[in-house]
Amino acid sequence: MKKNYLISTDLDGTFLGYEDFDYKVNKIIVSKIVHKNIPIIFNTSKTFDEVIDIKNELKIYMPFIVENGSGIFFPTKETITKKKYSRNDFQLISSGPSREDINNIINSNFSEFTDLFDFSNELNKEDLKKISGLPYARLKNLLNRQFSELLVWKSNKKKLKDFEYKLSEFGLSLTKGARFLHLKGQSNKGTALRELLVHMKKVKKVDNYCVIALGDSENDVEMLQISDHPFLIKIPNRDFIKFKGSNKVRKSRNPAPIGWKESILSLDDFNKLILEEI
Repeated sequence: MKKNYLISTDLDGTFLGYEDFDYKVNKIIVSKIVHKNIPIIFNTSKTFDEVIDIKNELKIYMPFIVENGSGIFFPTKETITKKKYSRNDFQLISSGPSREDINNIINSNFSEFTDLFDFSNELNKEDLKKISGLPYARLKNLLNRQFSELLVWKSNKKKLKDFEYKLSEFGLSLTKGARFLHLKGQSNKGTALRELLVHMKKVKKVDNYCVIALGDSENDVEMLQISDHPFLIKIPNRDFIKFKGSNKVRKSRNPAPIGWKESILSLDDFNKLILEEI
């Protein structure tokens, strides 16, 4: 029986280089995957605007998930031949609470914690650039969030646990990424991927996707856990994260972006499918 592969991938530190955010080495293999009509789902903490920039360069007209599962976008119609995609080319099919709602909850109920963290939009550009690793020109798209807030915690772990416990009482959660803490609703990359797969079953009439998932950080765990072939991509000078069910996961030898290509091509059946025309 033919396998219907689907790739769900994190971006920063997984598809994109951890330090320089480069992905040129993956362009050829991506084009071959797209040519085979295999969905490549960007499942990321990045914003809509950040993802669209990458999709335009790679010419990938496929669904994607932003802000750690908080927003799922789906193509509105077949416009594969377009040279540049915009917000109008994708519909929001599911989302968590808005950024405005999150801020209203925090401002009204968390006064005892507000001195213990900084939101990303409260940081000066120099600090934000240093933490994010992004050039100044890309900071605007990083901050243009719809369903979450980035924050930097300034207190101890005990206070952080207290903060997380209270957030849960208001339907919010905190997820740890490679560089920031992400304040959002209860969704995550795994629950969002499940929801997207249900939607794709209805639209594409495919219900037996074989999911390849690639990530590097704690906010990727739920996505990796529900996949058929989970891969952890090496982060330079860091140990691989540990999580329940990690005995199933494969680990790349190289960091991103090479580690991404190395990982997916280590699957023999997938390798043959993608490279058979070479």
